[in-house]
Amino acid sequence: MTATRILVTRERKSAQDTAQNLIAAGLEPVLMPFFEVVDTGLQIPEGSFDGVVFTSRNAVEIFAQRGFEPSKASNFALCVGEKTAELARRMGFTRVLSANGGGAKLAEQINSEPKYYGHCLLYPTTAKRAFDLQSALIPAAITLTLCEIYNHQEISPDQKEISDGFGKHIPEYAFVYSMLSGKHFAQELQKFGGNEIFVAMNLVAISKNAAQGVLSYPWRNVYVANQPNEFSMIDRVNKLSLA
Repeated sequence: MTATRILVTRERKSAQDTAQNLIAAGLEPVLMPFFEVVDTGLQIPEGSFDGVVFTSRNAVEIFAQRGFEPSKASNFALCVGEKTAELARRMGFTRVLSANGGGAKLAEQINSEPKYYGHCLLYPTTAKRAFDLQSALIPAAITLTLCEIYNHQEISPDQKEISDGFGKHIPEYAFVYSMLSGKHFAQELQKFGGNEIFVAMNLVAISKNAAQGVLSYPWRNVYVANQPNEFSMIDRVNKLSLA
């Protein structure tokens, strides 16, 4: 029996982790990055903070590479998920909150806890953000200091790269992790194969928000993970394959 093929659009480092998870689940990864993470070189703000908000693993990794001291943020990290939280712990943060639900879920959790009211938080992030965390934290009177420390630089594979990556047939599913990356990915696929490629491929988005960037394209089907994490995306594919 041929393994179900999954097109992974993430940047190379994260895609390798995804590939291992897919193989462990009996699926075949097709790695084809459509963007890469680039350090902007922007200086990290000086001073002390009550904590750092990490909404991606990339932000933690770049802060670690820059030698940021967790003590400058009270050793406290507020993270979108357990993988990000684990990286924060390895970096040296001893107080770590994991929301396991994306930026909106993290904001909801912060707003619901009176102990966070009025905190001053440092937020390493990208220049392009699909979710406005700053506005979402207004109920908690949070002072959020933005630090646009990295960017997602778009990659446009040429037709040969896409054709070679697909092999004999188009992968049955594609994984999408954000609205912005999903939109770029769909635009590049359309250049390669027109609308026919969408008719042949299912899409699995990590969240409803991530799916928004690709809903205007004629995918065979668009599915959203039950939980905003990769293991839920994989579980969705396996259940669909058995249906």
